[in-house]
Amino acid sequence: MEYQINICAEEILYSKDAGFIIQKPHIRMFLESKLGDFLTGFIQNTIWTMINIFNFFKTSPNVGKSNETQFVPISDSTIYIDVTSTWEQKSTGGIARVSKKIADTAFRSAKAVPVILKDGKLRTADNFQKIVSLKARDIYVIIDCFWYPYAEYQEVITYAQSIGIKVAICIHDIIPLKFPALMAYNFESTFAATMPWMVEHADILFTVSKAAALEIKAYCEQANITIQPEMIHAVRPGSDAVLEAEGSIRPSLKIALDFPKTFISVGTLMPHKAQHLAITAFTKLWAAGYDGCRYVVIGKADKAFLATVTAILKNPFYGTRLFWFEDTNDAEIDYAYYHAHCLIQPSIAEGFGIPVAEALARGLPVLASDIPVFQEVGGSNFTFFAAGNSDDLADKITDLSHSDLPRTHKFIRSWEAMLDDLIDILAAE
Repeated sequence: MEYQINICAEEILYSKDAGFIIQKPHIRMFLESKLGDFLTGFIQNTIWTMINIFNFFKTSPNVGKSNETQFVPISDSTIYIDVTSTWEQKSTGGIARVSKKIADTAFRSAKAVPVILKDGKLRTADNFQKIVSLKARDIYVIIDCFWYPYAEYQEVITYAQSIGIKVAICIHDIIPLKFPALMAYNFESTFAATMPWMVEHADILFTVSKAAALEIKAYCEQANITIQPEMIHAVRPGSDAVLEAEGSIRPSLKIALDFPKTFISVGTLMPHKAQHLAITAFTKLWAAGYDGCRYVVIGKADKAFLATVTAILKNPFYGTRLFWFEDTNDAEIDYAYYHAHCLIQPSIAEGFGIPVAEALARGLPVLASDIPVFQEVGGSNFTFFAAGNSDDLADKITDLSHSDLPRTHKFIRSWEAMLDDLIDILAAE
């Protein structure tokens, strides 16, 4: 109980968005246990009312600086990289991270121009949001979520191709189609309804791994979606040797990692990432009397799937051997990478898996499920367990807990290298 009180206090202190604090599952469950459902709901509604009133009168800095001036390209042929979903929805996760990094790299290198769709117009993805006028020989790239905003994308793509512009679209993975039961809000229907049109109208398709490319090709063949085998390219994402380490590191994170054999998982708590499988494996070991390891879960809760959150908060070892940090900043994630014994990625499906690349960049040992993409990314540098098998995972955890794992191998691929590879593909097609 003392740990729960301390962790709730820290969330309030370190959270970057106080308005969402009471929505955090562990904080809400704690408040309900003390105050009851009615009083907790009343507090939540009061906070949201105050926030909405404040937001109504507050002018967004991006909107306030928008104008209707034209963006003037610096060359006859310009590559525009669309990051609308990440920009508008403030998205997090793997797709958003790739989109943000490529947009930032494009902007800094001046090799491409990040854009967003807003009010029916393409605009530069910056505070000025200048209107972009596409012209023949330009290249339009959707690297973000192709299903949002789908109708507007259809209009832009149709117009762009009518004036001689090549369109490239990224499909990061087809997890919603392979594992529909693991998706929220009937999302597989949205994905299945939008993907065929995008595939058939793209001049160039690319994804983030060879494994994902094979899965996309196989699905298209099975679903009778027109696609040329040589049409889809794999462009491997980059990783950061050091994250943009801004922000304080909370004391409880340091305490959780202050143990010789601490394993971590990084990523949103979603069913296909299977953190629940690792929790099951660790709990078996601890219940049997083994106390040679800790498990620290780092990642936001997916509000549509709270089973993993419940498994953490109600675990008898929560706060002593099992820890969860939801609202972490880059400095804290970096700290965890450098102080952990090993990264565990128990996913049953991934398009790529940014955390394993970030672990490779730091020489942090990785224990991963034996899915094709992790074998592609890690090869002999990873230790693998049978995907979905908690007993095999528990055995591998025990083996690695008894070993002093060296941080010797480091593989760093820059985000500029990913952008350059993408540009080469665009130029060759």
